Amino acid sequence: MSEGGDNLVVLGLKCGFIPLLLCWEVTRNEPVSVLAGRSGETRQPLQSRFDVGDSAWPQAHRLDWLALPLPRRSGAGRTGVCASNSPSSAARTSCLLSRPTRVFGNLGKADPVRIAKLANYVRRRQLADGGWDIYPGGPSELNATSKAYFALKLAGDSPDAPHMTQARETVHRLGGLERTNSYVRFYLALVGAVGWELVPAIPPELMLLPNWFYINIYEMSSWTRGIVIPMAILSALRPDWRLPERARVDELFKDPAHKDAAFDWSERLISWRNFFLALDRGFKLYEKFPWKPLRQRALKEAKNWMLTHLERSEGLAAIYPAMMNSILALIALGYGPDDPLTAREIREFAKFEIEEAGAIRMQPCVSPVWDTCIAMVALEEAGVPADHPALVKAADWILSKQIMGPGDWQVKNKDAEPGGWAFEFRNDFYPDVDDTAFVLMALQRVERK
Repeated sequence: MSEGGDNLVVLGLKCGFIPLLLCWEVTRNEPVSVLAGRSGETRQPLQSRFDVGDSAWPQAHRLDWLALPLPRRSGAGRTGVCASNSPSSAARTSCLLSRPTRVFGNLGKADPVRIAKLANYVRRRQLADGGWDIYPGGPSELNATSKAYFALKLAGDSPDAPHMTQARETVHRLGGLERTNSYVRFYLALVGAVGWELVPAIPPELMLLPNWFYINIYEMSSWTRGIVIPMAILSALRPDWRLPERARVDELFKDPAHKDAAFDWSERLISWRNFFLALDRGFKLYEKFPWKPLRQRALKEAKNWMLTHLERSEGLAAIYPAMMNSILALIALGYGPDDPLTAREIREFAKFEIEEAGAIRMQPCVSPVWDTCIAMVALEEAGVPADHPALVKAADWILSKQIMGPGDWQVKNKDAEPGGWAFEFRNDFYPDVDDTAFVLMALQRVERK
């Protein structure tokens, strides 16, 4: 990476904005198919209960559904009507704490107004016991609370403030930072808030394992693959993105003498836990060797995979963890914030941002294909004519989103022709079964001339 690029990133980190990418997991409320009934229940068709022309069917509801515009991708804001993105459930998604544009695009100068709005959302989501949950009405959760505490500390909240003291006590009550998951410790290590010895090894040499091997990247789920490969690049390169000493979070450890509690052996000698812990120790020993004969080749494979999958998609895997990791990996690889590729990925990531009521939050992804199918099936069940212009227009839009190109699924299914649908506007490597099935359900009752 160029010295100028290095300085830019370090400036951004010291201003406290890149680390605000640290987020707690987003819980997406999966929409329930309007066609599904309870087990053993005879479902009564909606049109038998409400006729479209019946006065019992509210006029406003008819007009709202039929007048809904087709989804379009434009800047930040909500997209679609899926529960994960709707206004009624907006507060139910835990937020990302940053839009990285200010760091990557403005020479690392933090925007205090924007940081304040991000922090406002986090503070509003704090529970009465001092923690943060990961689903509506849930209890305080260790990983969410640890990351929220760290983010607010970076945003300028004093560790001695009552809400921070309460949050810290909740972290200790839930087991301490030493009991957090690997993702939390990875992102903290990335900015020097904890040591890399507390993070499981993620060697990029995984890229070199053949597809027939029991463990390889295509045995991972698609989203996991998109998240882990950029992490492997970052783990290998370990860019010097350390924060000032004041930003460390050692106070979150419940037992500072036992920070590596996550790596304790299982009492059962023969167990999967002990197998993976032994593997991790072997990888970490390998990391200490000055000579790694396969490292450069593995990094090249990981980089090429990522660059390939950034095309024909609105961000890597079109979901925020993979997109965030890919932006950080690009910078670590030497692609400056102003590089056209990096800038494009930052713009895609920033489109998830929603600003309202003095706060900023982030969508985990967008769901226009799924949402459109929900609306179509709802109208069809309500008795809207099969050739209604709204349904025909929606069907035409859905057909325009059919994916006819290759994707990762062909590694496992070499003979099938492409032709499925993805959840998002464009995610060509990852059409999926549930969206494709729902599309077919929605299309089968539309009469297109």
